[in-house]
Amino acid sequence: MFAFLFLSSRRKDETGNITSENNPALTAKITLIRDAFTAKLNSLGFQTPNTPKIIIKNTPAIISYGPEGLTIPNWETLGTEEKNTFNSWASQTDKGFTGEAFFKKSFNWFFVVHELGHYVQNLKGTENGPSQYQTELTANKIAIAYWKEQDLDGLNAYMDWVNAILNVIPQPNGTSQEYYNAHYIAETANINFNGYFQFYFVQQAYLDIETLKLSDFLQP
Repeated sequence: MFAFLFLSSRRKDETGNITSENNPALTAKITLIRDAFTAKLNSLGFQTPNTPKIIIKNTPAIISYGPEGLTIPNWETLGTEEKNTFNSWASQTDKGFTGEAFFKKSFNWFFVVHELGHYVQNLKGTENGPSQYQTELTANKIAIAYWKEQDLDGLNAYMDWVNAILNVIPQPNGTSQEYYNAHYIAETANINFNGYFQFYFVQQAYLDIETLKLSDFLQP
């Protein structure tokens, strides 16, 4: 699961539960990505039962895959605190993109396949190991392997933004696998810790772009 945990207030129904949204346009966009990805898996001989349902909902985890389906955030109804964070990060770069553009490119595009990578891990029974660091890194490698075939120019442009964002998010005291595995639970509510590491995982996965093949992640 990808997790940027925010504790700000969100739109809730009368029972206090965070409500899902009826957003046909965003649902259609994510459906196209999901269906194209699963079709690619099928073409490689990997079966995709129980294709994740798409849920448009702003949650503390921002974007996630789980038994309920693929939960996707919507910038338009995102909380002020979240928007301010992404706008602040973007404004500190010299690339000219907005927080909204970066958010949408991340969570309505690149990380959709990242989360579907967790779906692949779940189908293979590898979602819990060998460590949280490796689980997240591998999901990003799956996303890089897929997007380099489908939209290399878009991926390269996105990585330019990711590299710029990593230069402005406060860096944790360490970036090693040992450090992350030892601290990620305690730092669950730390937006800078989670933000830095998840984009760092993308950056590290991209280093292997020349050798990454989607089929390699589908082997038993």
